Amino acid sequence: MSVTVQIWGVRGGNCKIRRKELSIKIDYLSIVFENYTAEECIYEIIGLPFICFQVQEARIKHQDYTSLYQFGTIKIYGDRKRSPTNPEGKGCYLVLTGSGCDDYYSYLCTMKHSYSDFFRRCQKKAGTNHYHLTRLDVAIDDRNEIPYFTIEQIKRSSYLRAGATDLQKAVLRMEQPRPCT
Repeated sequence: MSVTVQIWGVRGGNCKIRRKELSIKIDYLSIVFENYTAEECIYEIIGLPFICFQVQEARIKHQDYTSLYQFGTIKIYGDRKRSPTNPEGKGCYLVLTGSGCDDYYSYLCTMKHSYSDFFRRCQKKAGTNHYHLTRLDVAIDDRNEIPYFTIEQIKRSSYLRAGATDLQKAVLRMEQPRPCT
């Protein structure tokens, strides 16, 4: 889609606004898997070879994870302390920062998958009640001279007012949010 807009006071006066100058991406993602060890999560949900991950002692404030499994910018905290309520020490915490999301997306693309496929796999493997998103940031990159969306349009967006469940549904409906490069 392309719209030509007259901009008063700008030399040349015309500017094209294109939808193709927009890209949307997941920019931060953290998920808790309650019934998976870090190793199981790496194999079954993330789909990467376990041998790629370095393991080191690590802690997260107010959590009982004891280890960090890291492959580049992809991080999984796991090896929870065993307790009477969790005798197997199950549970892990996936954290993908901006570059981690990009790196994992690149991997998904090489496998001909998308984040939609990843969230479906989470739901299928972990079950609806055994994982939850603790944070999901979506970034819209607008490279138009005049923004495609105004701040007011974004504020009114139903996705910004939605709860986590609605956001999960929205992400599942997304086609590949940007071309694989």
